[in-house]
Amino acid sequence: MLLGSQRLTQDVDFVVPTGQTRAARQELRNAGGFVIEPGTLRTHYQGVEIEILTPPSLFKEPYDAETPTMEVQQVRVLKPALILNAKCRSILGRANEDKKRTDAEDIVFLLQWFVNNPYHPKPTAAEVPNATKQFRDWFTATYCSSAENQALWAQAGFE
Repeated sequence: MLLGSQRLTQDVDFVVPTGQTRAARQELRNAGGFVIEPGTLRTHYQGVEIEILTPPSLFKEPYDAETPTMEVQQVRVLKPALILNAKCRSILGRANEDKKRTDAEDIVFLLQWFVNNPYHPKPTAAEVPNATKQFRDWFTATYCSSAENQALWAQAGFE
């Protein structure tokens, strides 16, 4: 939503550096409005589940305090190219077709975001190593039925 996606989601993912989950929960607790269930530590905000992800087990990409982010409405958001890279990896590991579909929707949204935000630098191959030509060809054949969506990879700066 912060980048403009209108897709309804069941949860919000927070990525924190390894070993910082407890500190992140405490920060949420101190912010107010967040509910952290005793015992399970499941975290919610106004009924929306908050998943706190840490590399390498729950977030498969490198992430530490130096990982590039951008600020959107006073919220630090992972740099969109890095979100795209993570989604390109996660869609391949999903067993559930619904999760694959929502990952695909997110990938298409992010590609459209790059096309529609020319002031923001296009992603580089180094930032999105999971978007290989083989992946892009598979993704386009599987999830991009419209000519408009089929052109997104090239328009977003991928050759």
